[in-house]
Amino acid sequence: MRVTRKSVEQAQSQMGEQLDKHVVRRWQKFIDVQRFVLGWLVLIGLLIAGVLVQSRSLAGYYLAKEPIRGGTYTEGVVGKIANLNPIFAGTSPERTISSLLFESLLRYNEDNELIGALATSWTANREQTVYTVKLRPDLTWHDGRPLTSQDVVFTFESIQHPDTGSPLNQSWRDIKVEAPDPATLVFTLPNPFSPFLHSLARVGILPSHVLDQVEPKELRTHPFNLQPLVGSGPFTFSNISLEQDYGQVRLTGYNGYYLGAPKLDEIIVQTYADHEQLVSAFNGGSVTGATNLQAGDIEQLDDSRRNQVHTNPLYNNVMLFFNNSRAPLGGKDLRRALVQITDQKAIFNLLARAFSVSDAPLLPDQLGYKQSLSQLQYDVAAGTKALDKSGWKVTQDGVRRNAKGQPLELTLITQNSDEYPLVAEEIQRQWHEAGVQLKLEFVSPANLQQDWIQPHAYQLLLIGIDQGVDSDVFVYWHSSQARVGGFNLSEYKNALVDTALESGRTRQDRRLRIAKYEAFMRQWRQDAPAIALYRPTSIYVQVSSAAGYRAQRLADPVDRFLGVSNWTILKTQVPKPL
Repeated sequence: MRVTRKSVEQAQSQMGEQLDKHVVRRWQKFIDVQRFVLGWLVLIGLLIAGVLVQSRSLAGYYLAKEPIRGGTYTEGVVGKIANLNPIFAGTSPERTISSLLFESLLRYNEDNELIGALATSWTANREQTVYTVKLRPDLTWHDGRPLTSQDVVFTFESIQHPDTGSPLNQSWRDIKVEAPDPATLVFTLPNPFSPFLHSLARVGILPSHVLDQVEPKELRTHPFNLQPLVGSGPFTFSNISLEQDYGQVRLTGYNGYYLGAPKLDEIIVQTYADHEQLVSAFNGGSVTGATNLQAGDIEQLDDSRRNQVHTNPLYNNVMLFFNNSRAPLGGKDLRRALVQITDQKAIFNLLARAFSVSDAPLLPDQLGYKQSLSQLQYDVAAGTKALDKSGWKVTQDGVRRNAKGQPLELTLITQNSDEYPLVAEEIQRQWHEAGVQLKLEFVSPANLQQDWIQPHAYQLLLIGIDQGVDSDVFVYWHSSQARVGGFNLSEYKNALVDTALESGRTRQDRRLRIAKYEAFMRQWRQDAPAIALYRPTSIYVQVSSAAGYRAQRLADPVDRFLGVSNWTILKTQVPKPL
């Protein structure tokens, strides 16, 4: 025990000596040189920080961010989802998703020229009544089955069947579609129709092997319409999650797409009830891109995110239609005067210059447009003089009245959304200054279509029309369409215009078509059946990391996806080439 106790005491003594030697004495020495040591430590820290800052600042000179494959792109759209079948899809989200799932025969390129999609070539006979279309070889559906001409025939026969109830029925009702072999299609038209090929860029093709046993009357309600597992577009259907027609649809890139596998792994289409919700979701980072925004929405975006704002002029024309069949708008003198007292540039400024001014029934980049033949220009002096001459004179109360003392009071109908109320109120203000009383009625888009546009139950109608890339505006101005349910919203009738429009849509010669549409514009200017106001713009916003999108004139807002197989959302840093 004495030996053990002595060993412990010696160990404790040695431990104390070692602690004093290696810790206490050295700590005393460190205290003596602490400023020197700390100075070196601070210097080393500053050098490290400087190297990091310098490396980051110089990275831009020798490193570049390059898009890479992969990732999920989330598209935000306002509207409901009820049917994704391309022959039924109507809302913006439905048509967006349908365009990603189902390919058409033709499509537009970046210059709005028709190029092949499922089709690789096409020809027409001398009379331009028979079109022969050849399909690409080795086309497949998302399930691996071959895509053939029989699928195309099935699609158009489904559209043509009256029990199907497709909104495309009227456009295809009298066209015969045949498939002489699996790679060939023959379209036979009842009459020559110059813009026919544009129609082939607007219909997604359906898989006959999935739907050919479905009765036409049951096709509109078939489960396929909300779970289209088989398509031919750049993306395949993955799943859908909806609550009261709003929610999301998830799509996955299709490796067998004829243009090559998309660079994105997935696209999610998320729907919202209104623009306020969409903008809030974009600012919050819930969506990657937001489409069909309004001019006022841009001001609400979070500028700190360095968003990409793309403006795409549409082939649409917003017009104020005079119902020529309703008093007192049957006389062209009054209509011409109303055109002259309407200041389009003031409307342009009101809309934050987001849209371009329109001045004719044709758009500047359409065949046959000629500025010298555009509608009468804004001229208040000339307009008020014309009103006086037509018998509507200003009385003591500032209101224009006719010889019987009846006031010049008109009623304008338009929808209660988008920019339409602002435009209507501006026109009301301008006309009031000239003594014309304008009553405004704002209704929902659905009610506007059903209760007013369909029965032509209005004096004045403010609405936009989709004109398309081609100059054929037959349905909007030919007298045969001046009826209940027709698209001649002005109920405009003129024999010279009818002849010009008929010739313009049945001739292939470019010079002849130009001459016919110039004749149409000349007469339209004289008769003033409506006032062209502005050309709408589709505003598309993306986060800064998105790449591959190119702004352009769009025949339809869904055409923003024309190059979607090359879109990316992820980036990585790579050395710049020497």
